[in-house]
Amino acid sequence: MSNPVNGVDYLVDYYSILGVESNSTAETIKAAYKRLMKQWHPDRLHGLAPELLSRAEAKTELLNEAHVVLSDPEKRAAFDAKLHDWEKPISRDG
Repeated sequence: MSNPVNGVDYLVDYYSILGVESNSTAETIKAAYKRLMKQWHPDRLHGLAPELLSRAEAKTELLNEAHVVLSDPEKRAAFDAKLHDWEKPISRDG
């Protein structure tokens, strides 16, 4: 969830990664995840420049991480609590 980057501790907003609101239903989250995975999946983008392919791979990792957290009610509740109390920088794009 939070990893120091250049000495700055930040939190990735999984809702922003999936492009959904924090009050979205599980179905909305799943649909957004599937739509974005189709768009960014590295197999679909095979043949692109290596830097674009690596960007797609990084994006799919973030999408998977967001989906794992937001599709599990317990993990989502813990994330929501952490997001609510977080006072440091928040990354909206990973």
